[in-house]
Amino acid sequence: MPKLPTPPLADALAVGSYEVVESRDDIPTILVQPQALVGVCQTLRDHPALQFVICLDITAADHFPRRPRIDLHYHLVSTGERLTLRVKVQLPTVEDRVPTVSGVWRAANWLE
Repeated sequence: MPKLPTPPLADALAVGSYEVVESRDDIPTILVQPQALVGVCQTLRDHPALQFVICLDITAADHFPRRPRIDLHYHLVSTGERLTLRVKVQLPTVEDRVPTVSGVWRAANWLE
């Protein structure tokens, strides 16, 4: 099982709000349910030991015919610990939506 980049990450996030998942590129990655996305992102930004204040990129991949079909990836950078983190959200169909994180990182508005 992959490890999170720092113990405060596991301590800061509510139990059940995320799952640590493997990635092929060794970037620490957590899977978040769409309804928990904004809350998790606010914690990642605001927790003093984390400070993921930069949303560097948001990408998506369509894995048709797989279900869940869509993977959204939010690539974050912590200025405090100089860490990177990928937040992954999966959606069953192309019609499904996630809440905006532009209230957490203003630059996300352009990326979304």
